[in-house]
Amino acid sequence: MMVKGTRKWIILTSIGVGLLLVGAVLAMDAWLGVSLVKASSIMQALVTVVAIGVGGVWAFYKLGIFREFQPHLTITQETSHRRIGDTYIHISIQATLRNTSRVAVEIRQASFRMQQLAPFSDEEVEILYSDFQEKPENEKAVPFPNYSEFSRRWGPGDLVIEPGETETERYEFIVGDEFNSVILSSFFVDSTKRTGPGFERGWEAVSVYDVN
Repeated sequence: MMVKGTRKWIILTSIGVGLLLVGAVLAMDAWLGVSLVKASSIMQALVTVVAIGVGGVWAFYKLGIFREFQPHLTITQETSHRRIGDTYIHISIQATLRNTSRVAVEIRQASFRMQQLAPFSDEEVEILYSDFQEKPENEKAVPFPNYSEFSRRWGPGDLVIEPGETETERYEFIVGDEFNSVILSSFFVDSTKRTGPGFERGWEAVSVYDVN
């Protein structure tokens, strides 16, 4: 969708160009002795060129062509687990990052999180639901407790994904065998967006995994 400022700029530019062309026709007639018919023909050709240019700019923005040059990743997760020791479970997650944009994507930071989904008692579920109901509409998410969370950083140029290519990142957790289901999240920060701590923009994959 075209932003309002861009639409306003195109409209004002079109009006301004139109007024300039009318003035040019009158000037040709008054100062250069060119007949209005001939001057109008010249101006008509110029108007056609200008109209094509303005129409091209309009279509460029209206079709969102700029968006094609914004970085974008599609992230999928594959998860597996195995028992280690008598009472622990090792969970392995492989995140596949596919660059579905037309520009290279550089990753400098990512975070990985595991939340407990089950088991819970009915009383605990009711508390979670109550907290969920009290959240604002734009923050509607069940506040399942975080079991483990960590982040990872890369240096400049260490993780760059070219258009159409894929990269994989693997991360792991160890949980007690009392866990039945968990929520696994991976979030890769868009390094082109300058935002403050806690307000990063990027790409996320979230999946539910049954351990037992």
